Amino acid sequence: MENERDRRQQLHAVWRGVSVVLEEWDPLGVHEHGENPEFTEYDDLIPAVVRSLGGSDAAEQVAADLRAALKSHYGVDVDTSEVAQKIVRDWSHVGYLTP
Repeated sequence: MENERDRRQQLHAVWRGVSVVLEEWDPLGVHEHGENPEFTEYDDLIPAVVRSLGGSDAAEQVAADLRAALKSHYGVDVDTSEVAQKIVRDWSHVGYLTP
């Protein structure tokens, strides 16, 4: 039971951390800097990112999955490699997590 609670807390921390990175990146330019909304514009992209963490090629996988999600959800094609590297640098230590 304790492990499940720890896993959920870890997943929540990763989710919020990735959300902050995506909001700061703001590929659609929809937020004014300094905003801190409860639900963010990019939260629908987080599951694809979190599923990609933990592999040996995590940065490439996060970039590819994030780029595909942006195309699918918003119809935009942007370079995601830099933000993927930041996400992996900040959060890959947690390994595989299933949202």
